[in-house]
Amino acid sequence: MWTVENFFSYKGNDIHEVGLYYKIKSENKLTNSMNESFYGKEGNRLIFKWVRIENLEEIELYPEFLRKKLKEVSTENHFIVKDN
Repeated sequence: MWTVENFFSYKGNDIHEVGLYYKIKSENKLTNSMNESFYGKEGNRLIFKWVRIENLEEIELYPEFLRKKLKEVSTENHFIVKDN
């Protein structure tokens, strides 16, 4: 769906991140367990949770432009984000 180049500073380091974003469709229905946070292979350093599109304003989400773009999916496919 999108390729995103994200430039930002984190803990005093300049970061250049390339993100690949995909649109997927699940054949499985939402379950109550999808309301719970979970961890990936990274351990408890990152917390994952499914969030409804209409609730994106309520969470911390980076790059920040995703809050808007996920609500209005377009055919643009490459974004450059510079966080100054």
